[in-house]
Amino acid sequence: MIHTGQRNREQKLKLINNLEKSQIKLNKWLSKRNIILYVCNECGLQIKFEPKAGKKLNSPYMSYSYNNYIVWFENDENFKPFKNNYKNTNNIWSKYCNYICLNCGNGVEDIKNGCEKCENNNIVSGNELLEKPCPICGTALNDKITFNGYKTYSEKIDKIKDEWFNIYRERYGVKEHEQIHLTDEEKIENNRKMDLYQIYTMDYLYVLNNPYNVLRFEFRDAWLQGYSCILEWGDSIENKFILFGNFISPWIEKTIETEELEQILGLLHKYNFFKRRFFLDKYGLKLDGYTFGLEVKLDSEYRELCIWGIRKGILYDVGMLLLKISGKEFKDFYEYAW
Repeated sequence: MIHTGQRNREQKLKLINNLEKSQIKLNKWLSKRNIILYVCNECGLQIKFEPKAGKKLNSPYMSYSYNNYIVWFENDENFKPFKNNYKNTNNIWSKYCNYICLNCGNGVEDIKNGCEKCENNNIVSGNELLEKPCPICGTALNDKITFNGYKTYSEKIDKIKDEWFNIYRERYGVKEHEQIHLTDEEKIENNRKMDLYQIYTMDYLYVLNNPYNVLRFEFRDAWLQGYSCILEWGDSIENKFILFGNFISPWIEKTIETEELEQILGLLHKYNFFKRRFFLDKYGLKLDGYTFGLEVKLDSEYRELCIWGIRKGILYDVGMLLLKISGKEFKDFYEYAW
């Protein structure tokens, strides 16, 4: 649902249609991407190299990823510092470039100018990295994997990240947490919630096609922290209220009282939600790292409003009221709560 703007029914359908067309074009482009991945067998450094990153780019694309996962383990009671001689562990870059400096890992645009960061001349292109020393630990980069299409690359990179997470867990002496054993009933309930989560957060047409009155609210920041809410009501159903955090935790599901529903409808009336123009220039809005989104279908009326970085007005007021009705506080879902 998070697409900045204010839309009526026709505008929302047009947006969905445009998104679907864009996704088809994107999928075609992703399927044609040729990617070479180098992985260091000692420290886990990953360098992605694409000889042709796209028609609009004049140079190959290289990106660098290194993570020793220390932030995941350092507070564990069994944590033991991992002694190593790795250098440049804080150097992370991602840019369009033709070359990489093996001394510091910096991207280099023009080999004639050398490395601007360390003034070293130990510079190679992306297709010459095989058997060259890793910029992090100096180990020869012997693990070279070639992919045709982004999907296979993405699946492999997820496995590699999981593998190196476990490698560093063992290096830091942290034991693997015991698996939580759920009953069959608990598994069924978790699956039910996850299915609803997918529908409530991913189905662009859920509100438009709903036979009842429905409100969908979302708050998210750049790290996907936040919460969502679905409220459905009508003559033949109870006032169904579901508010949940990222990936269904926590999950509040209940029937709300008529008085609470009237409070929400009162805010919509107060701000003239279906008629008022809330901002003039959507391109002038700043991306401040968090988003409020509100989508409502009430009888024959429909409106969607999504704005970046607004801490006042209808979106803020509705979001805080929904939290109050749920019995939770903002800090229960968002660690940087205001």
